[in-house]
Amino acid sequence: MAEKSKKYQDIIDNFKPGVLAPHEGPPLESFDAAPITLSRSQQKKLESLVRSITRRDLYPRRFEVRAARLARFYYRGDQHLIWNADENTWDVATHGNYNTGEDTNGESQERYVLNIFLQCAKTLIASLTQSQPGVRFLACNPKDTQDIATAAAAEKLKLIIERNNNLNDLITQASMRFWTDGRTGFYTRYVTNGQKYGFKDDKFKDPIGQEQVDVYGVLELKVPIGAKDQSECMFLQLSHEIDISDAKARNPQYADKITPGSGVGEDEYDRTARLSVIQGTQLLSQTGDSFSNLITYQRTWLRPSAFLEIDDEDVRSEFFELFPNGCMVGFCGKTYVECRAENMDDHWVLARPTPGDGQDTPSLGRPVVEIQEMINDLIAIRMSTYKYQIPAVWFDPNVIDGDAFSDQQSSPGMHYPVKEDHEIPPGSGIASAFYEEPMATISPDMGQWLDELLGPILQNITGLQPAIFGGADESNETASGIAQLRSASLAQLGPSWSAIKNSYAKIIEQAVRCASNRADKVSTSIGSEIIDIDPEDLKGNVMCFPDQTEGLPQSLDQKSAAMELLVTSSATLPALGIVLQDPNNIELLKEYSGLDDLTIPGADERNKQLSEIKELIGSTPVPSPQMELWKQLNATAMQAGHPEIPKPPLNILYTPSVPIDIDFDDHQIEFAAGKEWINSPEGQKERENNADGFMNVRLHLLLHKAEIDKQAAQNVPPPPMPKPPTPKIPTKSIKSNSLTGASETEIKDLPVTEAPTNEVQ
Repeated sequence: MAEKSKKYQDIIDNFKPGVLAPHEGPPLESFDAAPITLSRSQQKKLESLVRSITRRDLYPRRFEVRAARLARFYYRGDQHLIWNADENTWDVATHGNYNTGEDTNGESQERYVLNIFLQCAKTLIASLTQSQPGVRFLACNPKDTQDIATAAAAEKLKLIIERNNNLNDLITQASMRFWTDGRTGFYTRYVTNGQKYGFKDDKFKDPIGQEQVDVYGVLELKVPIGAKDQSECMFLQLSHEIDISDAKARNPQYADKITPGSGVGEDEYDRTARLSVIQGTQLLSQTGDSFSNLITYQRTWLRPSAFLEIDDEDVRSEFFELFPNGCMVGFCGKTYVECRAENMDDHWVLARPTPGDGQDTPSLGRPVVEIQEMINDLIAIRMSTYKYQIPAVWFDPNVIDGDAFSDQQSSPGMHYPVKEDHEIPPGSGIASAFYEEPMATISPDMGQWLDELLGPILQNITGLQPAIFGGADESNETASGIAQLRSASLAQLGPSWSAIKNSYAKIIEQAVRCASNRADKVSTSIGSEIIDIDPEDLKGNVMCFPDQTEGLPQSLDQKSAAMELLVTSSATLPALGIVLQDPNNIELLKEYSGLDDLTIPGADERNKQLSEIKELIGSTPVPSPQMELWKQLNATAMQAGHPEIPKPPLNILYTPSVPIDIDFDDHQIEFAAGKEWINSPEGQKERENNADGFMNVRLHLLLHKAEIDKQAAQNVPPPPMPKPPTPKIPTKSIKSNSLTGASETEIKDLPVTEAPTNEVQ
């Protein structure tokens, strides 16, 4: 076994992982509790394996590092670069005068930068970060309650992951790497870090951890150049520089052996490239003493197929048994510090902004480098012309006394000596002894060419048209025309957005799987919603997909407009109005309105009921007095030989452990929130696995329902009074016989409203 450091034994004994420095991987009780402990010979075998397989693409790797390094220099504004073949590095000129030595015979040249490269990068970043990509979780088996519950819990957990990792900053970093590097890697894992996330206790002994996502580019991330996609990458190597004190704090058991330097299997050229672009000075080819405290922290993920490179059959078999899905081996400099059984695909996502062959595909900003160089040259010519356009004056040494002229100090009204024996041609004055060079001018087409480079050429190459931000052209100034231009311009960025969208779905899925290994519940709040997730709820099989909506992200204004349309349409569609009245959708109304102080009716009552449900499922119902009475009556009946008394309903025999407040609860809203929970995947899971807790919730909701029914009964209007019979009075009518002339009197009852009539026949 590897010998532990005795010098730092106090750190090992007194500080948990994550207290002094970040600790990656599932929570551990101590450094000694690492899941994999390798012998010294096994460590050497892994070191030799890493060195062997990661140096195969040495020269292609240099080319991709050189291109990425150049682009990062341009992003910073360091653009007058000269390749130093002897040192394999870029020499960077300062702004203004720069002596280029042998290239210009020691003459001074103008070096100015109008950083179009950076401005185009900002436009790209702004286009891809207008909003976040949407993802959704689906159960692998839609009939499995565990999978359904995991999908529901994952939908809530993703909100926490997005908040903790600052999603907008994550997409910004990815967009920047798309522009400068091309291939981009997303690293997702669980990190315990008290210095960043805080501590669970006030003694700073128990650090907090969370799922963390970081973005890396070509300079930090090495993969096989010829791999078609991530599945064909036999290895993946992450290298970046940290302070040596940080390295020792991360790995105190190996602290005595940690010394500054580059990692295993990495060319020194890679380390120099990373350091040169981060030091922020003009002498970017020098690393010097300022980096003597930095050490390369390197982690390499190996697939099981990499173990076939080991000739020793016994060692190979050991590694296959220890790491059936591959492993991660870490080095600080050349010192082995850690090893974990990890599958590369559980923690890494590789993305490329444009399709291409192999892994060294062009970055989005690579075509702009040449345009930037042309622009810099044109600006340098202009600045040189403006600065040095005062023409030189030549004089005839046979006429002007140059020695006497150089001995005098120039001043207004100066008198200049002329040689006594000078000869001036007849008919000409002293002016004929001087010659003034013509003033330098700029070619008229130079300005036109500069305008074309900054305008249509740059826009067509990058696809970053003014229409992306609502700009119009001469032939399309209407609102619908501008919208069409914007859609066409955004479509050119479709592959890049698709890469971000698909990668993001995988990232969130990986983060959820990391959270399933937590020991404690995830308890927090997002806005007014309380989220409480048990890691056991994340053990099901789910898949994460990007939203089906294609195209680039919508802005808040666009979402607000869509929500306004729904609200307007609800006036004529009653069903839509019912949907919008749901408290969950009312939260969206508040979010898209931009009014943070807007009060949502019923939101507090809904959250109160959800909080009570969490308390109810953690306890059991309380037997009511009727339970004891039923037991007594049933026992008496049995003794008397009578049949068993039927068991009353459960809501008669039990009461919930959390009572309701008859006077102050909003029974309608709380019952609706509880009914939604009852029918949710989470509620159905509790029904199957926690019958007592589920019944406890149900009894509580039935009390709310009883109050709703009682209030409804009280509000029912009384039935109308029966209508009394209409009184009638006797009336008479006289009938005359037309033949005899005799008259007859007929008496009948008529309603009082009916007037008497005389009927004559």
